[in-house]
Amino acid sequence: MKKIAIIGSGSWGVALATHLAKGGNEVKIWSFNEEEKRLINEERKCKFLPELEIHPNITCYNDFKTVIEDAEFILHVTPSKFTRETFKQYKQYVGNIPVIICSKGFEKESLKTLDEVILEELPTAKVGVLSRAKSCRRSLNCYSNCFSSSLKT
Repeated sequence: MKKIAIIGSGSWGVALATHLAKGGNEVKIWSFNEEEKRLINEERKCKFLPELEIHPNITCYNDFKTVIEDAEFILHVTPSKFTRETFKQYKQYVGNIPVIICSKGFEKESLKTLDEVILEELPTAKVGVLSRAKSCRRSLNCYSNCFSSSLKT
């Protein structure tokens, strides 16, 4: 079982968490929103994917340190306009943990790609990028074989 941190509790973050949890991994999600945390942890629901039941291997927190400690890698899944400010809040916990950017787009002000933003904030970061289709469901179907083979214990 791998321990995975996901920064972002929107539909894409929760969809990735669900897929990874079904593969037997322990997934911790960070959310800035207390109500989203409560909905995920207590009702086992996601407001963006109402038909989905949250897998038991998923827990949500509002605290970066708790989510990131002991993680084998971090999936950064916030909207691109929040990437820099969100990363600044948790970069002190990254260390050697790889950060995989799963957000689409560029930073509006600088027109930098999101991996460039992360590396500008933490030049020693190990950064990867996962792109996706427009739909979370379509993306998960496309990545299913890749994730299933590389992330199972």
